Amino acid sequence: MASSSSPPVLAIFFLVALTLNQVTAQVDSFFSKADFERYHGIAKAALESRSPETVFFGTKLSKALGGDVSSVCTSAVGLISDNPDDLETVAYGMGALKEASCEVSLGAAETRAMKTLKSGWGAEGGSFRCKRLTLLADLALGGGKILENVETAVKNINKHRSEDGSVLSLPEGMSDESTDGTFQLLEIIAATKVTSKGIKKTLERAADLLPGAEGSDDEVDAGADATLLSALATAVADAGGPNLSVTPAQGEALARILLKMKGTASAKGAYKVFAALHTLATKFPDAAPEALVLATPVIKEGAVFRVECRNILGGEISGRSGGVELEKVVALGQAADSVTPPRLEGSGGALEATFTGSGVGVYELSLKVGGKDAAVKRFLVVQAAASLINIEVGVSPSRAHLDGKLYQVPLRGGQVKASALEGEYVSAAFTVAGAAIPQQAFFKFTNLATNSEILFAAKRSGIRSGAGSFVAVVSLADEVQAAFGHRSGEYQLSLVVGDVGFDKPLEQDLGALNLTFSSKPAVSHALYRKPLLWESDTALSPLPEIHHQFRQPERRPNAVLPAAFTFLVALALTAFFRYLPRVGANLNGFPSGGMALFWNIAWLVCLLMVLFLFTAYWVFLKGMTTLKLLFPLGVTTLLVGHRAFVGKVKAGTS
Repeated sequence: MASSSSPPVLAIFFLVALTLNQVTAQVDSFFSKADFERYHGIAKAALESRSPETVFFGTKLSKALGGDVSSVCTSAVGLISDNPDDLETVAYGMGALKEASCEVSLGAAETRAMKTLKSGWGAEGGSFRCKRLTLLADLALGGGKILENVETAVKNINKHRSEDGSVLSLPEGMSDESTDGTFQLLEIIAATKVTSKGIKKTLERAADLLPGAEGSDDEVDAGADATLLSALATAVADAGGPNLSVTPAQGEALARILLKMKGTASAKGAYKVFAALHTLATKFPDAAPEALVLATPVIKEGAVFRVECRNILGGEISGRSGGVELEKVVALGQAADSVTPPRLEGSGGALEATFTGSGVGVYELSLKVGGKDAAVKRFLVVQAAASLINIEVGVSPSRAHLDGKLYQVPLRGGQVKASALEGEYVSAAFTVAGAAIPQQAFFKFTNLATNSEILFAAKRSGIRSGAGSFVAVVSLADEVQAAFGHRSGEYQLSLVVGDVGFDKPLEQDLGALNLTFSSKPAVSHALYRKPLLWESDTALSPLPEIHHQFRQPERRPNAVLPAAFTFLVALALTAFFRYLPRVGANLNGFPSGGMALFWNIAWLVCLLMVLFLFTAYWVFLKGMTTLKLLFPLGVTTLLVGHRAFVGKVKAGTS
């Protein structure tokens, strides 16, 4: 089967990139270089935002990452000056200025901005809304004029203490059992550096809400866990609060949740996750989960591989890996079920071992940490050098490689120069010298005019001995349309061979081959598929104007003729009614009462309705409509007339 591709590097990277990436992707790297680059991108975009909250958290994130935040000094002042009466804008804007350590003046907007802060946070009473508490929790400021307003707000919050003063109760609008409410109190406490017995109780209650705590619910919302850990970190480590500990079980549970959340795209979420992970790794080292990382996931045969014990941010933990044991080594994709595991030796945060005697390939390492029952699995790739030898290129009238003319590589000048016709076969035979049998081997044709590549898979050879022998046979007649598209000309031949066990993919230039194909047959398409307009003689000239021809009106008689006919009909009816009395027509036999009178009147009404229907048909009704109405009316007239005449006959008999 052949495939075509334009980029010239496809053949090289296609061979080993997928397999190698699948192996190395399973190596734990909590915050990789790509993660840090993405977070820098989030921070940069946030600093250019027009949202005060986004700018504030972008400043905190950029500062935590060691980025440049000087642009905030201009943008934050602009945000506050544009809307100095909005509490959220002023609070987040001033918070961003403080985080960036900006020595700037708000100018004319400063008085209104400080008034907004004072009225928003310094009001007496308990009318604090959740949004104001969230602002306090997010800002966590520690000085200047803003702190004075925050302290006033906290004094009002303290009015919500329980009667014994042991625990801070929550303001109206937030449930006392709410995990989010506890988070907000924690960060408000951290913002104002207030310490008391009641705060310690509150922190202890918050710690009990952590996943992994005794009696806690492990299904706490992931976003809530990140906020809680950030609050604990700020309150305990940065604000000089009580000496609160986080247990290893709690730390591991939170680490799993936080690592799932590190893909967030918002500046606020990115800062919360990064700050929480950083604090967990630095301020709570006993609770920060350690992980075994292969510092050398790919080694050469006989080389030393290194196992490191790292914390949640990927930093090496010194003195924490003494209890690491390499329990089992399994060769993947090979006949051997397992091999003798090498002995890990070393101290501190890294252990080393030499992996020899098992050949190249992919190996699954099962390691035990600190005597735990569950083993940690890591993958190691062992590679070796390889080369291509005994290369032959053949042009043959049959599929057999040896039947045609063979060209040894390298020839004089180092290249093959040959030609082939459409009905012939082009083949390549070669041997891979090395410890590994390649997973992928291709015979590549590159059209020198279009630079398009055509790949044909090579198979294990039956004409040569040795596991590393391959042959690829290409039928030009079969592939002239599908692969080559009848494109004659000069093609560059090469071999591309790769395997996860090779230290680098192999590509051998074989030389040039001139191919001659028949011309592409003309395809007769259906008329509706042909672009008639662009093939016609009128393609570049205006088309004739389209004139619509409607049906000619039917000939009708002169208006005098139907008028005369109507007059004659009316005259005949008048003469008929005037002649009736002369022939003895009278109403003497018409019933004078009873049911006989009813049926006779009904019959006459039906007759009048039939006459009216005929008149309507003459004037405006359509034939089908008239028939639909005439059928029930005619049946009714027949039945009613029959009933009327039966009664009249009976009356005459009596």
